[in-house]
Amino acid sequence: MHPPISHSFSAIVLTIPLLAPLALRADEPADPSAAKACIDGTELGFRPLGEADFANVNGEPGTWTWKDGVAHCTGKPVGVIRSQKEYTNFELVAQWRHLTSGGNSGIFVWTAPAALKDLPPGKLPPGGIEVQILDHGYAEQFEKQHGKAP
Repeated sequence: MHPPISHSFSAIVLTIPLLAPLALRADEPADPSAAKACIDGTELGFRPLGEADFANVNGEPGTWTWKDGVAHCTGKPVGVIRSQKEYTNFELVAQWRHLTSGGNSGIFVWTAPAALKDLPPGKLPPGGIEVQILDHGYAEQFEKQHGKAP
């Protein structure tokens, strides 16, 4: 059992090139024999989050868009959105995909509202915990750019 969280923070700050809160769109149907999520968003207390549940923090108008209930982010320039509501305790289920190899994204959780206030364009919050989302091509891309392994 996890200890209770005693302070209220903005629960979710997203900097993801593509986030599908409870539904990932794909060109091909999913393999029915593939593993299934243990938490699929249908359990008591869970609900999908959509466009109305988020607010822009420092992104340009075209950085984040929503289509058919799915968030899309170009990642250029870096732009942060946050949940409209503050949460004290939560379980997050997110499905995502990078559209190009070497994607580097993240979901910030337990981010204090002060870390988001007046956040300059193109910057990430100076506080909170980032759940890092890298795809398999990230290490190769990093090594090419920096001449060393990440």
